[in-house]
Amino acid sequence: LERPIHLSFDIDAIDPTLAPSTGTPVPGGLTLREGLRICEAVHATGKLSVVELVELNPLIGTQCEVDRTISTAVTLLKACLGYRRSGNLPRELHSLSDEGILSMADKRKKDDHDG
Repeated sequence: LERPIHLSFDIDAIDPTLAPSTGTPVPGGLTLREGLRICEAVHATGKLSVVELVELNPLIGTQCEVDRTISTAVTLLKACLGYRRSGNLPRELHSLSDEGILSMADKRKKDDHDG
């Protein structure tokens, strides 16, 4: 794909347990993980030129539901812009490359074996 990508992400594609403040909630919609994978994959192409997140309606639902929907939307937008999830790694490992983490794991395995 050589052309720039324009991503239009409808928040109502996300399951309403995560994004209830939308006009057309879809029970059984995408999980946050599935939405993040889409956004991360588009970012990884290096071709993303426009991203829009639509169908978020802060007039629908309780304040808690609005906040949850906004939090989900921000998380998805950050992924589109290259923010990487850190999972549950200890804080000191967040800046390590994948290779650095693997070499540390290999060293620990060797130390445990030699131990």
